[in-house]
Formats: sequence, structure tokens, C-alpha cells
Amino acid sequence: MLAQYIRDKGFQEGELKGWKDGELEGELKGELKGGRVLLERLLTRRFGPLPDWGRNQLVGASLDQLNRWADRTLEADSIQAVLAE
Repeated sequence: MLAQYIRDKGFQEGELKGWKDGELEGELKGELKGGRVLLERLLTRRFGPLPDWGRNQLVGASLDQLNRWADRTLEADSIQAVLAE
């Protein structure tokens, strides 16, 4: 009886953690996608159509990279300067 209660309680806690982790992951994915779309729009307005290599860099970028590149967009002279690491 006690063992079953402990198993059930552990299952419930694990399920709740899974839901919370999934929500956080979904929020991060949405934030990344929105950041990529916005940065591509800024780069295109500033420098013209984004080359394939630039688009590929955006797709593989972290949120921190996207934020750094967005800041650089304000002062850089080229797409290459914005996306340089």
C-alpha cells in the first residue's frame, strides 16, 4: 500500500515536471523563431536580401547569438560584420 502510494506520487511529480519542462521548451522555441524572423527582417531592410549562408547561420543560432547580432545590425557596415563571430 505504501509502496504503491510512493510510486503514484513519484509518477505525478514526474509528470508535472515534464509538463513544466515542455512549456519552457516551447516558449524558448517560440522566442528563437521570433528572434530569427525579426533579425532576418532587420538585415534584409538594412542590407538587402539575405544570402543563403546568412540564413543558415540564423537557423543554427542561439538566442544569445541572435541578440548580439541584432545589436550589431544598428552599426555594422555589412551582413558579414553583423554575423561574424
